[in-house]
Amino acid sequence: MDKDKLKNIITRIGQINPKYELENILPQSPKLIQFMDNPSEDVQLAAVKKDGLTIYYIIEAGIVPSEDVQLAAVNNNGSSIYQIIYDARIIPSEDVQLVAVKKVGDLIYDIIKVGITPSEDVQLAAVNNNGSSIGYIINGGITPSEDVQLAAANQNGRVIQYIIKAGITPSEDVQLAAVNNNGYAIQHIINARITPSERVKELARSKGVNI
Repeated sequence: MDKDKLKNIITRIGQINPKYELENILPQSPKLIQFMDNPSEDVQLAAVKKDGLTIYYIIEAGIVPSEDVQLAAVNNNGSSIYQIIYDARIIPSEDVQLVAVKKVGDLIYDIIKVGITPSEDVQLAAVNNNGSSIGYIINGGITPSEDVQLAAANQNGRVIQYIIKAGITPSEDVQLAAVNNNGYAIQHIINARITPSERVKELARSKGVNI
C-alpha cells in the first residue's frame, strides 16, 4: 500500500473516531504520525512516548513541538535532542537538556556545539552518566567546577588526564576520586609532574599500583 492510500485510510479513521486514532493506532505504530495532518499535542505525546525519534515527523510537518513533547521525546530516547536542536533549531530548555544527558552523557557535545553553555546541573548529569563527557565540556571552552571534576573522576578515573591537559591542577579530592575508581589514574598525575599526596599514593598502592 502506498503512502497516499495509507494516509487516506488513517485520515478517514480519524474523522470517524478520533479517539480510536489516538488510543489504538499510535501506541502500536507511532511512526504513523507522519501521515496525520496537524496532530494535536495529545497525539504528538502519544507518538513520542512510544518512540522519541518520531519527533522528527512532527518537526518535518512544520510543527514546533512544545516543551512537554520535547521532554517526552528525550525521556523515551535521549538522542531525539538531535532533532530538537538541528532539525527544529530549538534551543532546548535546561529540563530537556537534563533529561537527555541523563540518558546519554555524550549528548552534552551537541548542546555545547550549538552555542549553549550547559549549567552545572547539566554538566553533572552528563558526567554522572559518562565521566568521559567532561572532555566535551573542556573542549567547549568551559572550565568544569570541582564538583563536576569530582563526579567525572568518580565515574571514570582516567578522565583526570582531560582535567590536567586543560591546565587544571586537580585538587587532592579529585585525585583521590580518580585513583579510587582506577588506581592507575595516578600515572596521569605523576606524568604531569604533579606530586600526589601520601593519601593519594597510599590509595593507589591499596589498588595494587607500584609507585
